[in-house]
Amino acid sequence: KEILMRIDIGTTEGQLELMDMDEKFQHTLEQLYTLIEETTAMNTIQPIAIISAELSDSPSNEHRTESLATELAALRIPNVRSVGAYAGNVEASFVIPLSMEVTEAMVANLAREYGQESILIVDANSEAHLVFLELGISEHLGKFAEMPSDQARRQTGYTLVNDKYYSILY
Repeated sequence: KEILMRIDIGTTEGQLELMDMDEKFQHTLEQLYTLIEETTAMNTIQPIAIISAELSDSPSNEHRTESLATELAALRIPNVRSVGAYAGNVEASFVIPLSMEVTEAMVANLAREYGQESILIVDANSEAHLVFLELGISEHLGKFAEMPSDQARRQTGYTLVNDKYYSILY
């Protein structure tokens, strides 16, 4: 823009042409900014937490899952039922969108209530983190991404939600 402003054509017609070019340049910049904003928005997702109430080989897992579902409904916490798998163990889980009202800390407290060791957090950039509740530490896992079922099932862990498979891209 500064370069265009410094060109001195020396005629009234030339100055009008320069103004036209300046307006076009400004319009192009606005389009570029809009494109950048749209692209950024497309590459971000709403952060989520994935939580389960199940415990390894517990005969009461179905009851525990329904109890958590009831508690989520009572607290008016939006969620989607899912299936999580890790190292060969498959369990019912819930995908919870995080927001100003539903925070990671709130989900972590629910998980502790159900005796869970960790929760999975996926941030706005699709980066997955395993949060160890007792230790209060987070381990970065990689990109959380949708993938074909056969590819997801070959991973150490995956999540099945709404007939779509997700896992970590390392």
